[in-house]
Amino acid sequence: MRVLLTLSLLFGLALDAQENPPVPSSQEPPVVEAPVAEANEDVGSLPVGRDTPLQIMIRAFDHIRLERTENAARLDSLHRQMQELLQQPTANAFAAAAMKIRQGMQELEERLRLERENQIGFKNDIDRYSAERQLLRQEASYLSHFLDELKLYGLEQEKAMKLIQVMRTSVAARLERLPPPSEFTNRVGMSFVLVNAKGVSPFYVSNQVMTQEQYLAILKLMSPPGRPAEELSAEAERAFREGLTFAETQRLALGMAHLSGVQVMLPNAKEVAALATVGFGKELERAVWLRDKWNAPYGERDAISRFGAVLNAVWDPAGRLTRRGGADLDAVVGELPDAHYPALGCIFIAPIVAGKAARLSQAEEAAMASNPQEEK
Repeated sequence: MRVLLTLSLLFGLALDAQENPPVPSSQEPPVVEAPVAEANEDVGSLPVGRDTPLQIMIRAFDHIRLERTENAARLDSLHRQMQELLQQPTANAFAAAAMKIRQGMQELEERLRLERENQIGFKNDIDRYSAERQLLRQEASYLSHFLDELKLYGLEQEKAMKLIQVMRTSVAARLERLPPPSEFTNRVGMSFVLVNAKGVSPFYVSNQVMTQEQYLAILKLMSPPGRPAEELSAEAERAFREGLTFAETQRLALGMAHLSGVQVMLPNAKEVAALATVGFGKELERAVWLRDKWNAPYGERDAISRFGAVLNAVWDPAGRLTRRGGADLDAVVGELPDAHYPALGCIFIAPIVAGKAARLSQAEEAAMASNPQEEK
């Protein structure tokens, strides 16, 4: 009898608890938590849509906040790199550091644009959320907080974009003030050295007559896709067995200018005269075409005009085309434009900007190789 009385009492208490659950204090805000799988439940089998709409919004905002934090850290890193830029020991090191900063600025701008797009999408989600339901106090509090943070993030992004533009202008100005490199090598392996001679502005000159290997490299870059490699090799071999005409050297100069994005030309008489003053030309293995017409002596000029001939200038400082022997750094002679001899080739000149562009290109390639862009 006592056992039955005890069971009856417990059953009555259980019914009373179900009908009158305890009421939470109004001072404690509700806590929104993601559902947790049971110990023996397969997480991968959780049904889609188990999270509440508010929980989904909270996690989406966590992603927005993480993006803002990471991009702010990237901007701080660029600031530190800018401070270290002036401490670089050489012009090449300065260029390498500057190109790394440029790459970082470009990546950050892309990330800021993506961040802004994500925030706009999240703001649209808030508007839809508010329009589709009667908001509880807790929901309204969360959404208001989200909107306030989005407004702050937008101001921070605008400031970041302006700072990036200021840094980009500063880096460009400092790169422009760098002295030109003493030498550089272009895409076909041709080395150029800086010439500072009295009476002419500084310029670059290829340090040797163009080789067969360099000629072949230019052909490969200039030729249309699909041209057989054997045909290109045969053309390069022919050109150096027979020599180059004036028109061929002009095409080569135009091709290299197109490939490099800066002016590349044959030298003229004034420039080779400047080269002679610094001793350049004594060791040239061939005579080289100039871009000038030949300024022949008066008597020869009269005879040439009677025959209707036009001669281009050739610089032959090492006497490769004559039998006079010895070097004559001022030796400029005339030749028919279609003439070609094994001892006749070409050198090229380029302006100061070519050296600066080559330095930046090499620094940019090094920066990309050492710091590949992160996957987004």
